[in-house]
Amino acid sequence: MQSPELLLRQCASIHAFFHSVADDLSAAEWTKRILPDTNLPGFDLWHIARTQDWALSTLVQGVPEIINDPSFAAKGALTTPGIGVG
Repeated sequence: MQSPELLLRQCASIHAFFHSVADDLSAAEWTKRILPDTNLPGFDLWHIARTQDWALSTLVQGVPEIINDPSFAAKGALTTPGIGVG
């Protein structure tokens, strides 16, 4: 198996996992901590997606991250370049 095929398969697996976890979350669940002092589910899923954007765009393709697109410009700190940790 070639490296690009492996990366595509892994990303597809993560994408499917995202949907299995998040598709049935209510609006309230997106912003409710599972345990005290833990991240919100919405933040954790966003962070994973941002890490993929950074890794696949910057490291693999050598292009700017998707988050650099002008359509994200008004999103404030969510558009921090890098792996999305601010």
